[in-house]
Amino acid sequence: MEYWNLVDAQGNTIVSNHRRGDDIPSGLYHHVINILVQHQDGSVLIMQRDWNKEILPGKFEASAGGSILQGETVEAGAKRELQEETGIQAETLIQVQRYIDLVHPVIWTNFFTRVNMNKTQITLQAGETIAFEWVSLKEFIYRVSQEEIISLDSLTLETYYLELLQNKE
Repeated sequence: MEYWNLVDAQGNTIVSNHRRGDDIPSGLYHHVINILVQHQDGSVLIMQRDWNKEILPGKFEASAGGSILQGETVEAGAKRELQEETGIQAETLIQVQRYIDLVHPVIWTNFFTRVNMNKTQITLQAGETIAFEWVSLKEFIYRVSQEEIISLDSLTLETYYLELLQNKE
C-alpha cells in the first residue's frame, strides 16, 4: 500500500499518512513530479508506458515521474522516481515549473536534468515502462506539437524547457 503526504496550496504537509486511492479532502493536494531528461549530446529521453497502465497505456511520455511518497521531500521523490523508472541517478535536478492542477487535487512540480551516460543503460520498470527512445531535439519538439508525447504540452515546453534544452553543455 502506498502512502502520501497531503499538502496545502503552499506545499506544507497537513496529513502525513494518506492512503493512495482514498478521497483527498477539499483544499488539500498530493504532490506529483515529472523529470525531463536530456543527454549531453542534445537528445531527449522518452519512455513508453506499459500497456497495462490505466491511463494512456502504450503512449510515449516526455518524462519519468510519479507521486511523492509519505515523508519524502519533492526533490528526493523526484530522484527516486527517476531512478525507479529509468535507472538514472541524477546528480542535479533543476526545478522548472510548479503549479496546482485545476481539475485534480495535485500539485505538479516539473524538473529537468542533463546526463552523461551510456544511452543503452536505461532500466525499464516493470508495470510502468516497456520501451525508451533517445530522440533529437527537433523530433522531440515535433512529436510534442503533434501530441504524440504526453505529459508535456507545447506551452509548457516553450515556456519552461526550451531554453534549457537548447543550451546543452
